Amino acid sequence: MVCEQMKNARLSDLALSVNIPFAWKHPIWNPDKVMASKIPARAYDRDGAETLKWLNEVVASAIWKAHRSGLINLDEWLEEHFKASIG
Repeated sequence: MVCEQMKNARLSDLALSVNIPFAWKHPIWNPDKVMASKIPARAYDRDGAETLKWLNEVVASAIWKAHRSGLINLDEWLEEHFKASIG
């Protein structure tokens, strides 16, 4: 029941409801004067997120391991593979 109510609630109402169990009191905490956020949000990009996860977890560690083992010189490798595209 509570989960269903949370799922159907407006985000601003849900955020304001965190006050209920704690009874927060502070001069700037005023649930009666809520302003909607103007911060833009992008839609979740699953493919992009999976690519970033792969880059961070697999590629970066493989390059670092190759550098530490002496297989590549990281500075030279970066220069060779990325300098032309970066400028």
